[in-house]
Amino acid sequence: MTFLLFSLILQVQIAMPDRTALPNPVLTHPAPKQYEKDYDKLWKRFLSGTDDVKVQGEFDKLLKKDPAFVSALIVRSYLDFYGGRVTDAERRLEKVLSKWPGDPLALAYLAEISYMKGDFVRATELYGRLKQTRALEPSEETKGQRSLLLAMESLLQNAKTALAEKRLTDAERFYNRALNLGRREGALDYQLSDALQWTRTGGLETQLSLRSDTDTAAPLATNETAIPKDLRRWGSLLEQFHQIRASNALTREQFAGLLAGYFPELAAMGKRDEFLTDVQESWAVPAIQTVVAAGLLDSMANHTFQPRRTVTRGEFAVAIARLTRMLGVSPATTPPVSPSDVVLGSTLYLELQPVLGYGLMTLDNAGNFNVGASLSGEEAVNTAEKLLLLLQKNTG
Repeated sequence: MTFLLFSLILQVQIAMPDRTALPNPVLTHPAPKQYEKDYDKLWKRFLSGTDDVKVQGEFDKLLKKDPAFVSALIVRSYLDFYGGRVTDAERRLEKVLSKWPGDPLALAYLAEISYMKGDFVRATELYGRLKQTRALEPSEETKGQRSLLLAMESLLQNAKTALAEKRLTDAERFYNRALNLGRREGALDYQLSDALQWTRTGGLETQLSLRSDTDTAAPLATNETAIPKDLRRWGSLLEQFHQIRASNALTREQFAGLLAGYFPELAAMGKRDEFLTDVQESWAVPAIQTVVAAGLLDSMANHTFQPRRTVTRGEFAVAIARLTRMLGVSPATTPPVSPSDVVLGSTLYLELQPVLGYGLMTLDNAGNFNVGASLSGEEAVNTAEKLLLLLQKNTG
């Protein structure tokens, strides 16, 4: 069976259209000035289809002079396709994507190759990226949907196999990839939630309880027994959550991601829309928009959010205090706590009371809150966990 599959992969061929129907890549990726005339002559010779061996050699010479000549790389891949050298074409197109990640020609052909090889996870990713650059053809849409279904099936099966073999890190990785793909389709996301519920009650959690102290596999997280909960909560952002927890100094984007991840109900509490000018490259854009709209974190006067700026303990505490009010937590009945470094009766003093009164955060040994100091991701996560427990008690 393995030999048969390998043979089929070797025989993968791409049905190429008539050469005159192919787009000239130089329209998207202009040739360098010094090579324009050479390229134009070679393109015409390529379209004639009468001298491919010599045309290949001439393009190879151009690429030796300028390896970053994207148009030449694409035409060279065309020649590989017509010559039945799919592996060579694939290698060249991967180079194109490394330079131009959104190139539709490279994405389309690489998606087709992955689909024909049966690498449906890769095909799903490529069809998704292609869809962001242009509308998919009907055949591409069909293959993209089929790839998604088969990729999900494969990843979930691999995860279950890894669980059975106690390869817990691999199981987490497969489920994480499945979650990432499943969010492309609402129905699949729902089905995957059912699968993860199975994992939570009888699969991964059981496997974790059987794990021996001498197991040499890499730990899934600081608290292994929390993995099903974390995986279900964070999905494709699980790696970012690990980075948050390991952070020595929490940033504003990490804080936003933490709040949105632990308290998804915030998405329905937004009261204001605000355009932020500096968050487009952040992994936490939806979370940032959620917490700003809810009024938990404020933007700056120039409509920036400063996602990578470190959060102070004072800023963190104020946001948590606001959150307790939004979530309907009753005021603490304990006596007021008076930090040595906070003015009695000040606004900050009042904001700190629910945070300190419920033990969500604590003072240092000298009785200071250290308002201007940074805080670790571990402390931020612990605070979020304590607030969740507090909410459960209030609603219980």
